[in-house]
Amino acid sequence: MEKGMIKSDYYETGGVMPNEFSLSIILNACAGLQNGNLGRMVHGLLLKLGHGLDQFSANALVDMYSKAGMIKNAVAVFREITHPDIVSWNAVIAGCVLHEYNDLALMLLNEMKSSGTCPNVFTLSSALKACAAMGFKELGRQLHSCLIKIDTDSDLFVAVGLIDMYSKCEMMDDARRAYDLMPKKDIIAWNALISGYSQCGDDLEAVSLFSEMHNENIGFNQTTLSTVLKSVASLQAINLCKQIHTLSIKSGIYSDFYVINSLLDTYGKCSHIDEASKIFEERTWEDLVAYTSMITAYSQYGDGEEALKLYLQMQDADIKPDPFVCSSLLNACANLSAYEQGKQLHVHAIKIIPVLCMV
Repeated sequence: MEKGMIKSDYYETGGVMPNEFSLSIILNACAGLQNGNLGRMVHGLLLKLGHGLDQFSANALVDMYSKAGMIKNAVAVFREITHPDIVSWNAVIAGCVLHEYNDLALMLLNEMKSSGTCPNVFTLSSALKACAAMGFKELGRQLHSCLIKIDTDSDLFVAVGLIDMYSKCEMMDDARRAYDLMPKKDIIAWNALISGYSQCGDDLEAVSLFSEMHNENIGFNQTTLSTVLKSVASLQAINLCKQIHTLSIKSGIYSDFYVINSLLDTYGKCSHIDEASKIFEERTWEDLVAYTSMITAYSQYGDGEEALKLYLQMQDADIKPDPFVCSSLLNACANLSAYEQGKQLHVHAIKIIPVLCMV
């Protein structure tokens, strides 16, 4: 990318000026790299060379700033466009959703409708994600109706978006209906529905769907296993945990970060501390999630000494504890009647996490 910028300087000093099209191509590269700083340099060059903001260049700028997370810049450029087209609207709305400016995304959707520009499938898919994040059930349903009118029944991306939206709004009957209406279901759709049931606390249905998925030879990935393991942990279904553990090894995805931490957490919650400890020791990396699961397991099942040992090990690894870890450690100290250790931990916790003075 830096070579590209040097090339632009070369064109300028060599008498061949880069035009708005060549600069827009560079902006697209900046968007792909999510490099807002380089993109801003290209923006400056556009203005310096007097190209102004034609529709093509303006859309490229909005897209670049949006993907780079510079939403204020994206909106500022968008506001300069006299007549935004569908590409302009989609770029700024998708950028807002990508970087969790969901309320702004939905406000822009209303503006878009008021301007007379009809949202297309990409616009509505972005809006569905905003509704999912904010739990806007009725608006989500309205968007679903709009999607039906523009005939998106065979669009897998839209169908998964509907499943995700209904799941996050805790409307699992609607999520299941959207899933059942899909003419063809890929692994992403299965994962979305399993995740929905798990998030909404219907762990039996999540596990049942995973079994159905496996029996139909659909295949699975890291997301499938880490998601269903949350439900397995809630159900304390140790036999199923062991089966999934075996599946992960046979499929070659046992080494995945999320799968290992999910197995560790599930074994711990199923009170199989030895298996959890073995997975913990076999890890090839240090991370807060694994320590949290292991310390919590030791604390819950009465092995406070091991919990405190892990805390010391955690400090040696320079991993900062979070409120969950400190709460579990304080419980361990209470069970051990280790007043002095608990007091020291409390003082230390307040220094690194001020909110823990509330624990």
